[in-house]
Amino acid sequence: DWMAGLLSRPGFEKRMDDGWDRMQPAQDGTLSDIFQGSIVQNFKGPDKKTHFSLSGGDGTGRYLFSLGFDFFNPLGNKISGTKLSVGLIALVCLNLPIELRYKPENMFLAGIIP
Repeated sequence: DWMAGLLSRPGFEKRMDDGWDRMQPAQDGTLSDIFQGSIVQNFKGPDKKTHFSLSGGDGTGRYLFSLGFDFFNPLGNKISGTKLSVGLIALVCLNLPIELRYKPENMFLAGIIP
C-alpha cells in the first residue's frame, strides 16, 4: 500500500508530522507553503472545535492530500494542434516538505485517462 510505504521510509513519518510546524508565514508575510494559508490554519477536526492538526491526540498522524489531474500530448506539441491526449490523476501528500512533495517516487498515480 502506497501510504504505508511512504511512512515506512526512514525519516518520512517525522517529516510528514513536521508539516504542521510550517504554519507560520515569513516575516514579510510571504506564504511559501499550503500550511501557511488560512483554510488549512482554520480547518477544524471532527469535533468542530479542535484544530485538525491536534484532533485525535498525540501519536495520531494528520495528513493533508492534494488530488490533481493533468492532460498532455505524449507525442509532443505540433503546430497542427493536439491529436492525442493522455491524462494522469495523481495524489500528493502535502505534509511532505516542498522539495520532496512532487518527486515521482513520493506521488501516487491514481489513474491514467486515455
